[in-house]
Amino acid sequence: MILALLLACNRADPELSATREVLDRWTAGKTALDAGDLALARLELEAASAARPGDPVLLAWTAKAFADAGDLPGALERIDQALALAPQFPEARYNRAAWLARTGRPDDAGPELKRALEARGIAPREALLDPDFTPWLAHPAFAFLPSQQLTVAVDAVTSPVFWGSEFPFRVRILGASGPVEVKGSVRGPVEVVAAVTEVAQSTDGPVRDITWAIRVLGAGEAELGPLTIRSGSVTSSVEAVRLRCEAPEGRAAGSPASVELWDPDALAAAWPTPSAVRADGLLWVKAAAGDRVTLTPPAGAPTMRLEHRENGDVGWQATGWSSGPAAVRVVRLGQEVFAGQVE
Repeated sequence: MILALLLACNRADPELSATREVLDRWTAGKTALDAGDLALARLELEAASAARPGDPVLLAWTAKAFADAGDLPGALERIDQALALAPQFPEARYNRAAWLARTGRPDDAGPELKRALEARGIAPREALLDPDFTPWLAHPAFAFLPSQQLTVAVDAVTSPVFWGSEFPFRVRILGASGPVEVKGSVRGPVEVVAAVTEVAQSTDGPVRDITWAIRVLGAGEAELGPLTIRSGSVTSSVEAVRLRCEAPEGRAAGSPASVELWDPDALAAAWPTPSAVRADGLLWVKAAAGDRVTLTPPAGAPTMRLEHRENGDVGWQATGWSSGPAAVRVVRLGQEVFAGQVE
């Protein structure tokens, strides 16, 4: 309505001119905030708030600009002003709780968070996923939150599996409040040839699937796991899954090998995209989907493939070769985006 009045008005009414200035300042501040220009954002939002000092929403935006710039005392000063004007402002109270937690004041942050969640009328699960509160979930001030639990489901094929075939072994993880670490191995006449992590959103929070592709090398029993899954301070365990592997006579494998079940994110998420590194005895090249990778001298077939997906879209891929020193080249849409030598 304010915008419509401003656009329709041709006279230089002082009140309307002031309203237009506030709106322009707020728009410029929010645009700068979204672009990461924190100094400009703070300047514009402070000017908008000064022009309308009794507006708690403008004060809350100004507080956010201070917080994003790392000035938490300044952010708390302004969010306190906003809450003094509008005590039932749940978003402002939630931010105040987050910034109190970030400054190491859990005794103050817990009650603020509880008030914010009650005012918003929503379940407190999202607070379990907020990195500002994660370090304090075991603190007594946060006892009103539900206990954090990891729910883990395993999806594996049934026996028998046959020589030369590949089968999936999937673990689905719900309730993780941050990074997930998965440790485990497989033992028997099998090898792990690929691992894919896929993260998606659900009404219960993030769902993380890790699926390993496992190839049968010979006859015997394969043991998948046991697995240990850890997220923050919470740990869950999965018992081993056993499968019977069958193969033609003469194809029986030798001594059963124990092979690590690599977690794609734990191994490769921190590597730049694109990049080439040597890790865990392999030469790895990390690239985006669709990139073309060449090694000189050629290294033959890859030993392992890793992949990370977000809501169905491939974020990155990492391919590992049993290779000596090699020159690595990554090409994207006809343009070289990486070149380097890996010893």
